[in-house]
Amino acid sequence: MTPFIYLYIIIFLLSLFETFQHKTIYKRQIGILGFIIIFLFIGLRSENVGTDTSPYVDFFHDPKFYYVGDKTDLGFEFIGRFLHIFGSSTEYFIFFSSAIMCYGLFFLIYKYSKNINFSLLLFCLVGTTSINLFTYMCMVRQCCALTFFFLSMFYLYEYGRKKIIISILLYLIAIMTHGSIIFTIPFVFILFKYNFTKKIWISLIVITYISAALSIINVGDILDRAFSLIGGLTSRDYSGYADVTFGQIEQKGFFNMNLLPFSTWGIVLCYLSQEKYLNCWFVKYFLLSILLNNIFSDNLMWSRLILPFSLLVVIAVPYLTSKTNKKIVSFYFVFFAYYIYKTLSQLISMLSPFATGNIVIPYETWLFK
Repeated sequence: MTPFIYLYIIIFLLSLFETFQHKTIYKRQIGILGFIIIFLFIGLRSENVGTDTSPYVDFFHDPKFYYVGDKTDLGFEFIGRFLHIFGSSTEYFIFFSSAIMCYGLFFLIYKYSKNINFSLLLFCLVGTTSINLFTYMCMVRQCCALTFFFLSMFYLYEYGRKKIIISILLYLIAIMTHGSIIFTIPFVFILFKYNFTKKIWISLIVITYISAALSIINVGDILDRAFSLIGGLTSRDYSGYADVTFGQIEQKGFFNMNLLPFSTWGIVLCYLSQEKYLNCWFVKYFLLSILLNNIFSDNLMWSRLILPFSLLVVIAVPYLTSKTNKKIVSFYFVFFAYYIYKTLSQLISMLSPFATGNIVIPYETWLFK
């Protein structure tokens, strides 16, 4: 657990240095240093770090590129075969697959964040069910797909019709790399076409939170049905996901801590922000993730579906807070205090021999074997 503590302290200090540095070129250099540190922390981990890392290493060494004895998504198989052209060692695969995983989100942070290391600190400490950093150390295939998804959205919103073909191709690659990306399609279409007022966002957050607290809608049954119907249409058959569960939410009722922090943050930032800032695409995706996190709360399996949206908290929150004229230092303090507690609690729980989920400790690196 100690390496994680050192990592958090380093990124926090870099965030402070970046905050008090006024020259843009130096701010960027400090930000790039943060990128390198986070990437090396992920890319130099051993195959024993991360619940799914070892199975993906086995996939890379399998002559048929099968994952856990079965065919995987066509796009991810291509990534494995392509990487295998240039190297075949376990360390090589972990390093370069991590590079693919990190590139998309890091690219967006570099393009949009005014304080790169603050965004990286959010990446290290924040998450809905699992902390984002832990996710990136475990879910290799899905995080590779997220890179293509994020790049697709960048081209879609920054260039529109000028580069729509590039955006569509990247979107298709994302879906072929991990079929769960297909569930983003209706939401991407809606948010690309429509903007919503702050009153609508706040109302929807409150309504979905209350619905989750009272268990009014069992979305798990709806998604089970969806996976049964279209899960077999992707390059890897996901219809079996209808029979999978990662367990029920940790808490129910009005104090569900998988839902309350994001919902509170969304309401506060919507209230303090001008509506024109809420129409920025990555802000809309973050706000959508709050709604989906509330709606999908009846089963942890579905938390993975909102990752393409919820990960953008690392960009949306710094962006919105930089646009508000009111000081919300005390709110930040409470929010970070909770997530420091949550992160440390998850790390401590991983020490148990009965721990499940994204297990990332003890942290080991292949560099000093």
